[in-house]
Amino acid sequence: MTIRTSRLDRMSDEDVLSLRFCDLPLRLKGSVVQQRAKIIFDELEAREICFRPSIWIAEEWYNPDEVVGFAVPFYLLHPRLVRLERKMMLEAEGVSLTEAMSILRHETGHAVDEAFQLRKMSKYRQVFGSPDRTYPTDYIADPDSRDFVHHLNAWYAQSHPVEDFAETFAVWLKSERGWRRQYRDWPALAKLKVVDEWMDERRLVEPKIKPRNIANELASSTRTLAEHYQEKRDFYAIDGEDEFDSALQRIF
Repeated sequence: MTIRTSRLDRMSDEDVLSLRFCDLPLRLKGSVVQQRAKIIFDELEAREICFRPSIWIAEEWYNPDEVVGFAVPFYLLHPRLVRLERKMMLEAEGVSLTEAMSILRHETGHAVDEAFQLRKMSKYRQVFGSPDRTYPTDYIADPDSRDFVHHLNAWYAQSHPVEDFAETFAVWLKSERGWRRQYRDWPALAKLKVVDEWMDERRLVEPKIKPRNIANELASSTRTLAEHYQEKRDFYAIDGEDEFDSALQRIF
């Protein structure tokens, strides 16, 4: 049974961790996430790119294959959940305006790639590399490389060809005058010019794959937040005893 927003504000960390995802009072409509996404989608419209990616609530940021859109993490939909995310994971990715806009532009790049099936073009492989390359569990980035744009942290464009495209698109979407000036002496400028050419060719063109509404994939999830965070903390190797470890032990 979905709890009231006011009740969530008053709950202890232990009680919130015991909640199932389907119990959370989360709505995209009217949220700060939707407002920020609209800014990005208006940037698409200004460039005459004729679609808006679908967005929905999930456990994490992600963009699935064959879907023109992306998921946003649940904690962004409520300040109480942001606080819990920070305590459990030491940070809450995408809360600040600057970081949120960067991630949203990046995820929109994935959606554009999927909508227009850009990765199937031979030139995509020539410019960015094979999209079929296995995603690495880890990668070693070269901080001094000028072959890739700098957008998200950890030189993320260097992690995989598909991420290289999404990062390049995000820089392109943010500001035409800005990227031409910032990257004028970089080899990465050639990638930006290719993206500019591809997007110009697709002005007012209907995408090959249309967005579909998903809304909230957590609405029927009986997974608890404790299970989510136990898995996430294990994955990121967040060790050490703190008050939340004992809370998790009591729940499990």
